[in-house]
Amino acid sequence: MKTTRQQFRIYKDECKKWVAFFGLTDWRVTIILKDLGEGVAALCEWDINFSECRLLLNSIFADDETLNDKVIRRYAFHEVCHLLLARLHSLSETRYVRSEDAIDDEVHRIVRVLENAFLGQF
Repeated sequence: MKTTRQQFRIYKDECKKWVAFFGLTDWRVTIILKDLGEGVAALCEWDINFSECRLLLNSIFADDETLNDKVIRRYAFHEVCHLLLARLHSLSETRYVRSEDAIDDEVHRIVRVLENAFLGQF
């Protein structure tokens, strides 16, 4: 079953909503509809060095898969959460982190993002 324009619009709008909610304005985000193959609903790809991110939604789903607005919104939220954690993910994969405090600094950055998102900025 092909993803409809309306479904992609929902995904795109929801991604933008959560990117704004979490204040991830330091990223250049592109939202794309693409055939991702079987078993992949959506995907977050990033380049830490350039602060670029691609949030992708699969253009083709299995005929028996439930694909309603609620599910699409959940995919968007899920992928934006990956973006929120992208730098921490990259640090954890780096064999040698430049600074001993880099991971702790990134964890605190995420905590501040969550504080601002849920409690508002002071």
